Amino acid sequence: MALPIRWSQDGFTLVEVLVAALLITTLLINVAALGAVAVRTATTARRQTSASLLAIQKMEQLLGLTWAWAGPAPAVPLSDLTTDLSRDPASNGGSGLSPSSPGALDRNLPGYVDYLDEAGVWVGTGPEPPPRSVFVRRWSIDPIASDPDNMLVLQVFVTTVEASRRQIAGRRVRQPGDAYIVDVKARVGQ
Repeated sequence: MALPIRWSQDGFTLVEVLVAALLITTLLINVAALGAVAVRTATTARRQTSASLLAIQKMEQLLGLTWAWAGPAPAVPLSDLTTDLSRDPASNGGSGLSPSSPGALDRNLPGYVDYLDEAGVWVGTGPEPPPRSVFVRRWSIDPIASDPDNMLVLQVFVTTVEASRRQIAGRRVRQPGDAYIVDVKARVGQ
């Protein structure tokens, strides 16, 4: 006696398998894209943080230079006009707190620029970045017009070497992630 053949309805059809595979593939592509965005965002945040810390570091160096009055009235002004902060460690033979040329924050002026690697380690100075440079740090020193002998405006700008080369209509353009800080230094009694 022959047994009747029964067809089972259990299992998936080829169409169902293809639809499920398409949904899983779409999900995986979106997760990979989200991962790429997260990595890019983390890299940008790390660079922004580094640029800010490097700007603060240079500002602290500038604020640490001597700018004071010595002795009783009539006091003698003491001004550090010889420290070279474009080198690490700082040395003599620089411009100290001497006023910078106009545009010091927009171009690489000797004495008012240095270059740092990815870790923020000094790699050089001069008009062109050395090969290992990642960050460009520029600063300017401007006497305040109403009291030029006693008050200075100190500005520090940090960007990446790549961003420092971007121009629109012949002008450098500041980028998101750049750091820019300003402070005022007043001559004080010693």
